[in-house]
Amino acid sequence: MLNFIALYLSHYLIRLFMDQPGTQRSTLIKDSASINIGWLSERMGGARVHWGFIIMLFAVLAYHIYLNRSKSGYEIRAVGLNPFASKYAGMKVPAVMIRAMMISGLIGGLIGSFEVLGVFKYIAINSTTSGIGFDGIAVSLLGGGTGLGILLSGTLIGLLTYGAQGMSFGAGVPREIINMVIAFIIFFVAASGIVRSILYLFGKNKQPKEG
Repeated sequence: MLNFIALYLSHYLIRLFMDQPGTQRSTLIKDSASINIGWLSERMGGARVHWGFIIMLFAVLAYHIYLNRSKSGYEIRAVGLNPFASKYAGMKVPAVMIRAMMISGLIGGLIGSFEVLGVFKYIAINSTTSGIGFDGIAVSLLGGGTGLGILLSGTLIGLLTYGAQGMSFGAGVPREIINMVIAFIIFFVAASGIVRSILYLFGKNKQPKEG
């Protein structure tokens, strides 16, 4: 609910302090702030390779350790699975939820900073968000919330998204086709839970009644 409030607040701050006259973006960042890996980018044909990729590998490892080897991570997993049982066990469910949202916001902001410092070198003023956060939800769902799963699903969706650009320009394939493929993948992954729920309901209704 606060997405557009944050979006337009950032636009206001850009217009106030970092506006590039005559454009719909901020001024370019200084070269000293860039996180590009110049020598690796040259070896890969000018691809925009930056340190954000390396940092996020460590972030995924830290996420896995935190979620599976710490008390706070255990509380987040427990509340996510069953908030009512967690409350009965003595956990402060609202505090745990706020903690989880703050951690996810921190990681989302970190990814956004990589986009600015490593890819575009400026912040664009758009009427809508870039959608990276919603892609993150899809990656987490597809990866089952595990560190390894998120790494693999993020690689898959990243390759599909990057490939869509080349297919659009080189083969004339609409970008929407790739978006549909990603949507179908997420749908069929999530459908297993729906099928289990339906089978459970049918099995429950077919149980013989006593008396």
